[in-house]
Amino acid sequence: MLSEKVIPPNGEGEVKVTYSSGKLKGEQSKSITVHSDDPEHPRISLTVKGSVKEAVVCRPERLIFGKVVLGESLTRQLTVTPGEGEKAEVKSVEINSEYLTADFSESKEKDGYIVTVTLSPDAPRGPIYAELRINTDNEHAKQVTVSVMATVTGEIVTTPDQVFLVMQIGEQDTGSVFLIEKVRGGAFKISKVDTDLDYITTEVQPVEEGRRYRVRVNATAGAPVGRASGTMTVHTDDVNDPKIDVPLSVVVRGNLNVVPEQLSFGLVTQGQSPVRTIRLMSRKEGLKVKKVETSADALTARVETTEPGKNFQIIVSVDQNAPEGPLLGKVIIHTNDELQPIVEVSITGRIAAAPGT
Repeated sequence: MLSEKVIPPNGEGEVKVTYSSGKLKGEQSKSITVHSDDPEHPRISLTVKGSVKEAVVCRPERLIFGKVVLGESLTRQLTVTPGEGEKAEVKSVEINSEYLTADFSESKEKDGYIVTVTLSPDAPRGPIYAELRINTDNEHAKQVTVSVMATVTGEIVTTPDQVFLVMQIGEQDTGSVFLIEKVRGGAFKISKVDTDLDYITTEVQPVEEGRRYRVRVNATAGAPVGRASGTMTVHTDDVNDPKIDVPLSVVVRGNLNVVPEQLSFGLVTQGQSPVRTIRLMSRKEGLKVKKVETSADALTARVETTEPGKNFQIIVSVDQNAPEGPLLGKVIIHTNDELQPIVEVSITGRIAAAPGT
């Protein structure tokens, strides 16, 4: 907020800044832009820095149970202590999940409290997300919240929970591996592993027959260039866990590499015409850029050659007369590459009205 909107020659004005820290803590830095009709300095950027101290300190900051087998009960604890120069007494604790309970007691080792959270053995299979609320008498932190997370699994679990596969066309690839094992109960067998991506192959290898298996995931030579998501389903002879779904993310890289894959202009004030650069690089010789176009009237793009047949720059700019509002579009690059004849880069940003309009 400005003390005076009109400042006379050699005069002074005051900018009052109100900062809401929310859940932030530690060193913070924010920028403020002052717009004026000064022809030499129409915009002045001010940096505001400060440190946000914790009135009540909770450690750990998040309570993570990890994987818990169905039917088991588990507890986790955190400490609550006053921040530097503060006093705090815990009055009560509460948690917004029917499968979690919370209690607290004074710490015997240091000035503070121990909060204990218990996961019920009745918790159903799947992820559990909850919020632990710690109520105190501290005037700066009447209520402190801590995120609580748990994943209830069957007796058969996979590691990791999700498989990522990155493949480069034309190169030998070892694929990706995940383990599947039974952590409780008798032996089991894997009958098959299938996926909804038809170019993905899997191979099951026993590590400890009946208890643990290794599944190797790969992509065929005909895999399409780009990103894809799917699901692998592991079929077993186990009565309780006949099918286990594993999320799969695939990246197949072709001959071309574009940096960045997404481009942001941030906040653009009308009257400005900022410029950004996209780099297009080829692993092979002979690359040609046939043409470059954009999907938005507010954007223009042109190509420059940095290394003939190999490397190019796409210069993207925003029209200074672009209308106020969201800036959304794509830069579309047409090439002679057989695998990637078209490469697209998403553009984001926002156009703000010019001062005084």
